[in-house]
Amino acid sequence: MKRRVIFVIFVLFHLSVCSQILITCGSDFSRSWTPDSLVRNVLLAEGEEVFNVKYNGQDFNSITCNALGFFTTGSIQTNLGMHSGVIMSTGHVWQSGGPNNSASVSSNATICNEYLDPSLSTINNNPAKHDASTLELDFIPKSDTIRFKYVFGSEEYPEFVGGHYNDIFGFFISGPNPSGGEYNNKNIALIPDTNVVISINTINHQTNSEYYINNDGGSSIQYDGFTKVLTAKAVVVPCQTYHLKMSICDIGDDNYNSAVFLEAESFSSNTIYTNYVNPTDGNEPLHIYEGCYGVDIEFKRPNADEGKMIPIEIAGTAGNGDYQPINPNIVFSETDTMYTITISPIMDGVEEGSETLILIYQINQCQKDTIVVTIHDTEEMRAHISYTPPISEDTAVVLTAVVENGYVNSELDYSYLWNTGDISKTAIVPTVPNGEYWFEVSDKCKKAYSDTVLIGVLREFAFTIGDTSICKGDSVNISVLDADYQLWSTGDTAATIMVKPDTSECYTITAYKWWNNALWEDKDTVCVEIKGNPTALIEVRPDMVTTANPITTLVDVSIGGATRLWDLNGEYRYESPVQYTMPYTDSVEIKLISYNDIMCSDTAFETIYMISEELWIPNSFTPMADNNNLFDIKARNMYTYNIQIYNRSGEMVYESNDINNSWDGRYKGIMCAKGAYVYVIRYSNASNPSDIKTRKGTVLLNM
Repeated sequence: MKRRVIFVIFVLFHLSVCSQILITCGSDFSRSWTPDSLVRNVLLAEGEEVFNVKYNGQDFNSITCNALGFFTTGSIQTNLGMHSGVIMSTGHVWQSGGPNNSASVSSNATICNEYLDPSLSTINNNPAKHDASTLELDFIPKSDTIRFKYVFGSEEYPEFVGGHYNDIFGFFISGPNPSGGEYNNKNIALIPDTNVVISINTINHQTNSEYYINNDGGSSIQYDGFTKVLTAKAVVVPCQTYHLKMSICDIGDDNYNSAVFLEAESFSSNTIYTNYVNPTDGNEPLHIYEGCYGVDIEFKRPNADEGKMIPIEIAGTAGNGDYQPINPNIVFSETDTMYTITISPIMDGVEEGSETLILIYQINQCQKDTIVVTIHDTEEMRAHISYTPPISEDTAVVLTAVVENGYVNSELDYSYLWNTGDISKTAIVPTVPNGEYWFEVSDKCKKAYSDTVLIGVLREFAFTIGDTSICKGDSVNISVLDADYQLWSTGDTAATIMVKPDTSECYTITAYKWWNNALWEDKDTVCVEIKGNPTALIEVRPDMVTTANPITTLVDVSIGGATRLWDLNGEYRYESPVQYTMPYTDSVEIKLISYNDIMCSDTAFETIYMISEELWIPNSFTPMADNNNLFDIKARNMYTYNIQIYNRSGEMVYESNDINNSWDGRYKGIMCAKGAYVYVIRYSNASNPSDIKTRKGTVLLNM
């Protein structure tokens, strides 16, 4: 026997506090909401027609039963597979919200009049049926198939799978059967591609598990298990009246809630509806103007279940020359829910008056729709500037915009923008300096531009590209701008000439321009300055280094220099002063190139010499430090070399025959103790290999 549960479970926890799915119970609806308005505003797709909506056999004026409600997942992703819709339960619908923290949520629906629709007996003949919830309606399908999406969930999962507590539900359709006869409460809540009804025992973790979701520990939904999103559908005769009942109830006893979630806007027979997009006129999008923006007509359908082509009957007074050609069909691919046709009017220059383009098409198998697009005449805008020419430099000039045609009316005028920044029909400009002026004018569709006018009295116009400076021995181009003809003091007549002066020199240009029916003359001068090269000088501190300390400092002491480039035996540097570490060689020549502000240059050379020491031995090192952490001996011209290092006990802790090997303070891999260590070095140089020399001393190992 099923164990009994206490009704107070979850009563203390309101859904809006603890659940990720938000549920509005029937008693929480506004009093203006009825079962009819819930179906129309939530369940139906656009264009569907229903009537005689009842709940539990009655035509309620408002929704008072908490076994019926509205759900939404809000912005939270859940495993329900739906975003919103209508919920029907064998208990209180608010208990359907998650998390799934109980295996036995129960309540009864006696407040809902305990109505039991007899159609449920066709699914299960068990007479012990409780907590029934039934929503029914009449509808007229607009195509040959109707469908809606749903999810069935229950607390009976999984422990009562296979038992007689097999809570049931069904979607029962009555009306003409296209194959003949009538549907008489035919259940269309079936496992896909079968005639098997959906229940606890037909979809679960063991049977038809591909359609089952185990919700153990789920955060969004309370039920221990529920189906994936399934589709109930029926083949119907378009335009006929049908009756649909959606029922759910407990079996065996009234414990352990079950529910059906019906997806919002999924009740559909795929009626086509339209939307219009017109950037020119959102209030009257089907009124378009020649040469202006057109209108996008968006044909939409709720479901993309098959490819479909719907012919369009084209009528009206407008011909193909009045608009860009369009496809005379609405074409949906198998995955499309929207198809767009753009009506783009053509500026044909013919005064025809307003014309119409009429599109007639089937929105479903019961109805046609008509779209009327009106195309209005317009003429291309023409714009120019009107003004009185100035007679002196003290005269202000009024420029007036003259515009014809375009898309304007008594309520919508042109919009102006002058290159002066003025936005009215006129602009006042001076005669000094001379200036070019124009404006752009906009109507609701497009823009037009005026011709440019020159206002002013012709004054200086021999504009040269400024004075310049060059290095001695270089050449440079000098130019004049905005002249019709020119003559340089060199005798050249080109607008741009090349000069190469030995000393600084100025050049005169005489420019000529034809303006206002007269030849005007103007002069200008451009000067070329010859800048001397800097004197590159290097200071070396010191200019002689030793093998023990091979570092020197180089300083740029050039005269007249601004920047520099050092070439340090193939290493390039730019700063000054710069430290340079000389390689172990007798001498190195360095180079400095000094540049002035226009990159004239001079070069200096210096030689750095190295004083050779046969052997350089440090007196201390610190193995654990970042610097000076090796006993590193430097030497030159070595022919033979041997070093031995002893601790205070006379034990040899290091030996090497390679001058390039340095002692790291370790003996057999272990760091030696802090203190003084004795070294003995025996060596000979390349100039006298047989002369073996010996150096002894101590080195301090620091920690």
